Amino acid sequence: MSFADLGQIPYKHLPTEVLLAMREQLRKELGRRGLTGPEDSPRPGGRGNGGGWLGRQAPRLKEQQGFKQRWPEFDALMAEDWSALFAGGSDERRFYVYAHVNPRGSKVKNGGDFALCFNGRPFYIGKGTGRRAWELNRNEGHGVELRQLRDAGVADSEIVHIIRDNLTEREALEIESKLIYFFGTKFEPGRKGILVNLDFPARPRRETDTRDAPKLAEFARKAGIEATA
Repeated sequence: MSFADLGQIPYKHLPTEVLLAMREQLRKELGRRGLTGPEDSPRPGGRGNGGGWLGRQAPRLKEQQGFKQRWPEFDALMAEDWSALFAGGSDERRFYVYAHVNPRGSKVKNGGDFALCFNGRPFYIGKGTGRRAWELNRNEGHGVELRQLRDAGVADSEIVHIIRDNLTEREALEIESKLIYFFGTKFEPGRKGILVNLDFPARPRRETDTRDAPKLAEFARKAGIEATA
C-alpha cells in the first residue's frame, strides 16, 4: 500500500469499528518495530493519558458519547441521504422541524454546513404542521421539564424553536430522525442522550456513504480488515 492509497481512504465515512481495528493494528505494528507515538508516553505521576498518538484505550463508540463529543461528525451526518427510510408522505411544503429547549442551559450552536443555533439546551425534537410545536403536551418526561421551566418563570415562547420550515413530510422526517439520533434520547440503551423523546429514530443499518463502498472494499482487501458495521 502506498501513500497515495492512504490518501484515497474516505476516513470520515469509515464505520467506527473499522477505524478502531485500523488503530489497533497500527499500534501493534509500531510496537513490534519499537516505535511509539509522541503522546503515548505516560503523563507525570505515572498515569497514561488514555489517548496518545494511537491511544492506549479503545474509546467509547460515538453513539455512547455525549453530543458535544460528536460535533465533528454533525455536518457529515446531516449530509447523509436517509430518504429511502421515509417513503410516501405529503409533498406539500407545510412541514417543519422544531425543538423544545431549556433556555437556562448552555447555547447549542453549529456554524457548519447545517447551521444550527438554539438559545439553550434542547430536550425534545419533533416535526409538525400548524401550531404543533406550540402545543406543549407530550410525554411524562417532557411534562417534568416543562413544569420546571414554568416554575422558574420561563415563558412558553422561549421554549419553542423552529429549526427548519417549508419542508415536505419526508424531508421533515429525515431531519427530525437525524437530530434525535445525534442528540440521543435518555431512554435508548447504550446512548448518552439528552432528549426526552420516547421514540427512537429511524436510521440506516449502515451509515457509510454508499458512494465510498468500492474504496472501502478495496482498502479492506489490502489491509485485511473486515469493513462491515
